[in-house]
Amino acid sequence: MKSKFSIYVALMFLFIFTSVAISQIKIQEGFETTDTLHVPTGWSRCFATTYPVLHGDTSNWTVRDSGVSMPGLSTALTQAHLSLKSCGVSWNTGVDTNGTSYVSDAWLVTKQIPSIATTDVLKFWISGGTPTWVDSVQVWVNFIDSLPGNFTNKLGSIIMTGLPYGTWTQHTYSLSGFAGLPIYIGFRYITDCVNQGFAVYLDDVFVGNPDAINHIGTGVPTKYALGQNYPNPFNPVTTIKFDLPKTSNVKMTIFNTLGQVISVVVNETKAAGFYEVKYDASKLSSGTYFYRIEAGSFIETKKMVVIK
Repeated sequence: MKSKFSIYVALMFLFIFTSVAISQIKIQEGFETTDTLHVPTGWSRCFATTYPVLHGDTSNWTVRDSGVSMPGLSTALTQAHLSLKSCGVSWNTGVDTNGTSYVSDAWLVTKQIPSIATTDVLKFWISGGTPTWVDSVQVWVNFIDSLPGNFTNKLGSIIMTGLPYGTWTQHTYSLSGFAGLPIYIGFRYITDCVNQGFAVYLDDVFVGNPDAINHIGTGVPTKYALGQNYPNPFNPVTTIKFDLPKTSNVKMTIFNTLGQVISVVVNETKAAGFYEVKYDASKLSSGTYFYRIEAGSFIETKKMVVIK
């Protein structure tokens, strides 16, 4: 009887630990697994304008490869943050079918995030504007659905001006005020396209506990190292450990067997120490993948297997 009880406790601990690991990352979207000209599964896009938009199907938020043309842009090609794709919107969303410019009001809305934790944050990279043209994006939260009229909580506004085309900046917002609630997050491109507006690109959207990347142990390692992920094979979450002997900019990238970038898990400066990162592969199909770390002059790649 005692042995059965011990097994039961161990299984319950494993279940709780696994649940916590999965809940750390609610959204991790780099748009790499989305077909071009669509948005990710569960996401949506719409207009809150009162007029029919010129090129409405393609000028609104759309996933595209980098280096291709975009409605309204004759002098610049699309951009991505670190990999191949991003989700972009152009100033053509402020032009009606009569050819008169108005204020753009184009929305990109995430899938529903079931329950926000007090530690959760929204992080994303965004690019837009030029030394000549100004772009503006607002970030909103909705508790009801994905419709623009129900977004009543604004997290902030981002005004992009004076930057060279293709300059990316990262933005972070705390979601602690929405703890325990299911939410949608809306990115609202709202720009006066009479005089301003060019294009905006959104990439590497993260919602969850930023401590999914954990500083573990004490002391400082003597060399760079990348550990084998565990468990392996896995479904859907695995842990990857890495060591930094000194402060370094760390980039960890997931690839498929064709060498295509699936996700950039880490891309930030970290102090010297021992680390582990939880990677959620719930959006990936079964198969073999590779993860690579670049830190200082250290580069190493290892294989991992997803089984569903």
